[in-house]
Amino acid sequence: MERNRLLNSNASTAIRQKARLLVEYMEDPDFTTIKDNYSYTQVAEDPYLYLDCWVIWAGRVTNVVETPSSTGGEFLIASDNLAKIDGIIPMRLDTAVSLDPQKPLRILGQIALQDGKLLLKGRSVHQPVQPGSGR
Repeated sequence: MERNRLLNSNASTAIRQKARLLVEYMEDPDFTTIKDNYSYTQVAEDPYLYLDCWVIWAGRVTNVVETPSSTGGEFLIASDNLAKIDGIIPMRLDTAVSLDPQKPLRILGQIALQDGKLLLKGRSVHQPVQPGSGR
């Protein structure tokens, strides 16, 4: 997020170039290394500030489309029991994953824009297997 503040500011060209170079040295996070997790509300208010930032959001997926090389759908960002839905965002994983729309999950993904709208580019999914579910 701070990188985007610099890139979108009136800082000198040299400072903005250094901010871009820092990205090359950053490692992709996993579920255990995310320190700052931004809410959907924060991201929706100023998407350009959070562009390319990583988040872990909980909820459920609906309208799942699976291909041999990818999985996508609409991600309902909410609590496990869907008591309150914070938002709905298109989600895409560049790998084939079998997701159960009846079960809650957590997605580690990167904030992106596609056709001017928010998109969650998923990197990793955690969907607990419930005992006796056969999965």
